[in-house]
Amino acid sequence: MDYDMLVIGSGPSGRRAAVQSAKLGKSVLVVDRGRRLGGVSVHTGTIPSKTLRETVLNLSGWRERGFYGRGYRVKQDISVSDLVERLHKTLDHEVEVLQHQFMRNAVKSARATARFIGANKVSLTTDNGDYSEIGFANALIAVGTRPHRPRDVPFDKTRVFDSDEMLELNRLPRTLTVIGAGVIGVEYATIFSALDATSMEQGRVAACHAFGVALPPPPETFPYGIYAVPEISTVGQSEEQVRESGIAYEVGVARFRETSRGHIMGVNSGFLKLLFSVDTRRLLGAHIVGEGATELIHIGQAVINLGGTVDFFVNNTFNYPTLAEAYKIAGLDAWNRMGQG
Repeated sequence: MDYDMLVIGSGPSGRRAAVQSAKLGKSVLVVDRGRRLGGVSVHTGTIPSKTLRETVLNLSGWRERGFYGRGYRVKQDISVSDLVERLHKTLDHEVEVLQHQFMRNAVKSARATARFIGANKVSLTTDNGDYSEIGFANALIAVGTRPHRPRDVPFDKTRVFDSDEMLELNRLPRTLTVIGAGVIGVEYATIFSALDATSMEQGRVAACHAFGVALPPPPETFPYGIYAVPEISTVGQSEEQVRESGIAYEVGVARFRETSRGHIMGVNSGFLKLLFSVDTRRLLGAHIVGEGATELIHIGQAVINLGGTVDFFVNNTFNYPTLAEAYKIAGLDAWNRMGQG
């Protein structure tokens, strides 16, 4: 059988490309050799690390320690089974949602290994050795990533793990050394420290491009989030980038402990930094370190993409008490030095 779109890989990019193609009225087949749909994102990367993070923060009482003291814990002895139980429930739910989304949009899927045997043809081989060939008009390769495994590192799943194998721990380590400071490395380092021990849009754009569908211009900026403990999120230009561009700028800073909500939550750390152009008064960048950073960053993202200025934060009212009030505090901090426009 021939398909309008063949997608190899069922992670965020493949998933979004498949659904976008189906919504354009195209026939779609998604091929993944994994045991279940979802790809690296669902089974070894994004979703597992974030789920483990939430479980650790909840059971360890990390969020409440600023209020009750560093000795506070919800559960005294946290085991691997505590972490794995919630992880499996989350992964099962994610796969179920993905399967329903494919069914609702008439996207077909196959568990097999795909191999190109022509410009518009692939062979599919299942784990059982079943072989078939299909044709396609367009193909999207979205096979995800895998950890780097140097040959001179003795990976043994006992003392030395890669980031995928961290999900197969049979006990919690008393000490942990993380080699590599990428997103997943930082997340796992801070997650275990608390124990005291975004691809989707690219897939949609690729599908529209394949079928000649015009897209609106991309937004000026995209947010980045690192689910460390605490969270880190950023959007727009960094202070170093603004300085190198030669733009005259002013900085506004708010610390979460300065907000009433932060005090109520017992938040002793975390801050928001806003960068504004002195000439245009526009927001150039927003950077957050602290609990809820990946949620709060979207306010800064919207203001940057809509051409908002420091006056937006000064003149508008934010819900009280909320951590989002930090935007007004940081805006006022910069506005006091910039003066009225």
